[in-house]
Amino acid sequence: MEKHTERCLFCTRQANVQWEPTPDKRHFTCANCGQYVVALNDYSALPPELETRYETQRHLLSGLLREHTERGLTPMQVTVASLPEMLQSAWLPKTVEGKLEKLLLYLYRRTTILGEHIAITYNNEPAIAYAKTGEELENMLRAVEGLGYVTGHYMSGGGIATLTVRGIAFGEQQQTTTQSSQCFVAMWFDPTIAPVYTACIRPAVESAGFACLRIDEKPHNDKICDQIVAEIRRSHFLIADFSGHRGGVYYEAGLAAGLGLPVIYTCRKDFVDSLHFDVRQYNCVVWEEGKEEGFREQLKYRILATIPGAQERAAPQ
Repeated sequence: MEKHTERCLFCTRQANVQWEPTPDKRHFTCANCGQYVVALNDYSALPPELETRYETQRHLLSGLLREHTERGLTPMQVTVASLPEMLQSAWLPKTVEGKLEKLLLYLYRRTTILGEHIAITYNNEPAIAYAKTGEELENMLRAVEGLGYVTGHYMSGGGIATLTVRGIAFGEQQQTTTQSSQCFVAMWFDPTIAPVYTACIRPAVESAGFACLRIDEKPHNDKICDQIVAEIRRSHFLIADFSGHRGGVYYEAGLAAGLGLPVIYTCRKDFVDSLHFDVRQYNCVVWEEGKEEGFREQLKYRILATIPGAQERAAPQ
């Protein structure tokens, strides 16, 4: 592949680019954004979109690409059409606290022994914590130090950060959740609804690389409510199907959201208009009887686009 240097499409810093002629793709390696791939058609179409419609969100897109790279996943192929889905990713921090957590997790992934010093150059890699500027990244480092998660030495342009025992414990706790491969499914078990689980939901989840659990599938001797809470806590994300408007589904979706787990909302078309207003604001995957294949594909791509760590693979036969 031909190699050269040009500006990163997302953060405009210098990046190494490898051109693959067949098919025509460019593989970017940016010190800030990490690795990503762009096809020929999108190579010319992305810059004007990023400079206008997505100008205020470019740092979030850079952060998502960097986190994808840091986690060792296959480089993301970016298209103009994929930008809105990238901004819906469950990885994107929605608060300042969420950005601080991303910074701590970055430091945790780089720490191999207690007391290890991690060098950070503010202006070269703000994407490690979804920061908009190098100055914001510096302020974030000082903030996590003030909270007792790191000790640091800061100077003009960069700093050295070292995770404390408290910081390492935080990283270990977060990693336990993110390494889970389980998707918990909350839905009505009525015979008119239940078949969509085996025909659509489970195949979609498994084809995105996760294992599916519906609580009635698990043998146990405990109280059902205790089992539900325990399994949601063990899960990577939750799918809530609101067909039939069962109170338990609303509760389980709320519990997962409160625990910080991504939730994908689905509903049969004839129940959509009566969704509770708290749920109606979310981007729900709507399905219809007789069109199960379309729902299965739509749900699979929603998982791939928004759930951290999702990787397309053949579903078990």
